[in-house]
Amino acid sequence: MRSEFEFIQNIKSRYSLASVGDDCAVLRKNDTTDLLITSDMLVEDIDFRLDWTTPEYLGNKALAVSLSDIAAMGGEPKWAMLSIGVSEKLWKTDFVDRFYEGWHDLANQFQVELIGGDVSRSPDRLVIDSTVLGEVPKGKAILRSG
Repeated sequence: MRSEFEFIQNIKSRYSLASVGDDCAVLRKNDTTDLLITSDMLVEDIDFRLDWTTPEYLGNKALAVSLSDIAAMGGEPKWAMLSIGVSEKLWKTDFVDRFYEGWHDLANQFQVELIGGDVSRSPDRLVIDSTVLGEVPKGKAILRSG
C-alpha cells in the first residue's frame, strides 16, 4: 500500500502541481504579506480514538494540527474554518458542545477567529476538517525546499 507522501508525489507529477507539498499553500495577499492556508482532516479510529480522549482535548487537537502547519512555515495564524461530521450517537450527547469548548480555548490563546465551516451527520464515525489561514511577510514563508 502506498504512503500518503507517495500519493501526493503521484498527483503532483500527474497533474503538474508544483505548489503542492509544503505544510501550507502560500498565496500573495498584498505587496507586504503572503497568505498561508492549511487544511487537516482527523478521522475517528484512524487519527484518534474516542475512548482515549476527551471532547475538549480533541477540539484542541483539531486546531493544534493546523496551527502547527502555520508555525512551521513561519506564519501567524489569523482565521479558521472547522467542519465536522458527527454520528447520531455523539449528536445526542454534549460531545459537540464540549468539543467546541476545547477548540475555542486554544483559538483564544492564539487569537484565531472562527470564520466558518460546516456541521453534518456521519453514519458512524466522527470526521473533523480544520482549515487555518495565516499571514507571513512576503517571501518569508519557510518552505520544505529551503
